[in-house]
Amino acid sequence: MLLLIPFILAYIIGVPIMILSPLIIIVMGFVNGFSTIVFGEILESIKGLIMGSFLAILGYYIGNHLLDFL
Repeated sequence: MLLLIPFILAYIIGVPIMILSPLIIIVMGFVNGFSTIVFGEILESIKGLIMGSFLAILGYYIGNHLLDFL
């Protein structure tokens, strides 16, 4: 169980940041100007949103079945 703690901590920190990445891009646009945002950053934020949502749903079902198992 002790070996899983770094992975669980990375999951808890990473998934909300991935889901909020489009909001971070919008804030960056207001602070630095929207002309500084390139198309690659938009694609990365969309990828982060999709992967973060997928990992959140996957984590929900893993946690749900883990609680049923215990």
